[in-house]
Amino acid sequence: MIVGLTELKTFYIVSDGEEIGRVCDILLPRGEWVVRYIAAWSEEMGRNILLPCSCLQEVDRDKRTIRADVQRSQVEESPDMDLTKQIERQAEQELYEYYGWPPYWLQEEQDVNPTGVLSGEAEKMSESDQSEFQSPELQPATNIAGAYAVHSNEGEFGILQDILVDVEAWTIQYLAVDTPDNEGSILVETDHVSEIDWIAREVYLSLPADMLLDSPVYRPQEPLTPELERSLHEYYDRIRKNI
Repeated sequence: MIVGLTELKTFYIVSDGEEIGRVCDILLPRGEWVVRYIAAWSEEMGRNILLPCSCLQEVDRDKRTIRADVQRSQVEESPDMDLTKQIERQAEQELYEYYGWPPYWLQEEQDVNPTGVLSGEAEKMSESDQSEFQSPELQPATNIAGAYAVHSNEGEFGILQDILVDVEAWTIQYLAVDTPDNEGSILVETDHVSEIDWIAREVYLSLPADMLLDSPVYRPQEPLTPELERSLHEYYDRIRKNI
């Protein structure tokens, strides 16, 4: 199931039928399309909580809930994570040790081309780059949506407005891009992102504008329907056959 970040922020994290907090963000490392953590705001605790996606289970769109394999009492005593500051690897380590889970980087450190790496990044990685990949800088997705200019391979194309997540694999599947000529957003498959300039806040795509403009239209205020998902898969399957 594909869910936009805009919609995802209306969901609640629950455990054993109890609400833990409302989703407020997702965190992904630079150069990857993998969601590492989901952040939720707990009114009762008065703070943000951070949970690795590996502990997330059933996502119920109708009930707007995400079930997590944690106890509420565990969450209440979990390390406090300040999302306004850079989360260092040591803080991640403390979080995983607290819950008693194996950290994701131990499973991936031997991978040559880790799943979800931004197109072209794996080929450019030197030995020092791979070391940096193992200690990536985590990016809150809300800092990206609405703030990055998007370029086709011909020039400026639009503004990134939303990020669409596969909530079963917890990977970023599409970017929703607003363009001057469309009432809704154009959905761009992340396979066609060639580069992101994190300093200049720009996303570069490998496709021409006229090809992108034929993508099915998406409205962030509305759920991504199964019919639209099928249309997107068919559309990008056709593109892959023609490039």
